[in-house]
Amino acid sequence: MYCYEDHNLVIHGHRLIDIMPKKLPSVLEFPEIVHDNCNLLRETFENSIGGDPRSKIVYWPVYPIKTNWKRFVLDAVCDKQGFEVGSKAELVVAMTYNPKLIIVHGILDADYKSLIVKANKHSRVIVVLENTDISGLDGIDLGVKFDPRLAYEINNVAPGRLIMLHHNIGTQLEGIDDIVVELKKMLTLYNEQSINFSILDIGGGLAVAYDNAEIDYSLIDYCTNTVEVINTYAKKPVILVTEHGRWLVADSECVVASTSFEEPTHEEYSRSVLFDCMKWAIEHKTVSRWEQALVDADYYMESATAEYFNSR
Repeated sequence: MYCYEDHNLVIHGHRLIDIMPKKLPSVLEFPEIVHDNCNLLRETFENSIGGDPRSKIVYWPVYPIKTNWKRFVLDAVCDKQGFEVGSKAELVVAMTYNPKLIIVHGILDADYKSLIVKANKHSRVIVVLENTDISGLDGIDLGVKFDPRLAYEINNVAPGRLIMLHHNIGTQLEGIDDIVVELKKMLTLYNEQSINFSILDIGGGLAVAYDNAEIDYSLIDYCTNTVEVINTYAKKPVILVTEHGRWLVADSECVVASTSFEEPTHEEYSRSVLFDCMKWAIEHKTVSRWEQALVDADYYMESATAEYFNSR
């Protein structure tokens, strides 16, 4: 993703010196990273699906617009994925791209439902319901969150139209075991023959290693285990939907700022060292009285400050 060529930092094919903005601080955007991550996610899932002879899965990724709805992100995503929206504003944005699939969440007032009907003329729209009110949604495919009672109730008022089971397994998932456990729970309801489920939406959850945090699974592990569980426990074909946002775009922007360092004065440095010494003395309970802590800290402060300035 980045390297050095002739002493120049190159980020995703761009020399930093060539793309450095004139005014700082500024934000650099890399749509290529979003594009490549979309391709990598799809290819890894499709390879996992194709590598299992039992496969009964078709993969449909969607991007949750709330993660980052900057133009450069949506332009990079739109030809690779559908969109997930949770508000009227997000739905309006999604409609400008006419994606193949839009998954709708949120509170469904009359204006929102009217927009949904319009969007359904150009994209396939699936509305994830939180209650049994389906008025104003004639002809729209329906989904439900992982709630068996609500699923049966919606299926009773709209027979045959409830096609998607949705469950956001988690965010920043730390291990594969969490995914496996929740998937098995979902498939118990998905396999219910009295409901016409054909789509399984498992949300997002792929972790991003912020601050070099250790993630104990890879993208391949995630995709392989997801496919393995579905192929083992699903009793009918599955259209698999994921809603990964953070993982796709987290590293697609960076802030560039100028830095400066001002040499601390003798008084500033002494005050800083004195505070650190006092804090250490109290935390480690080397003394029981404040007066003695102050004496000890003052001694170490003078020593450390002298050493620092003598070394300059």
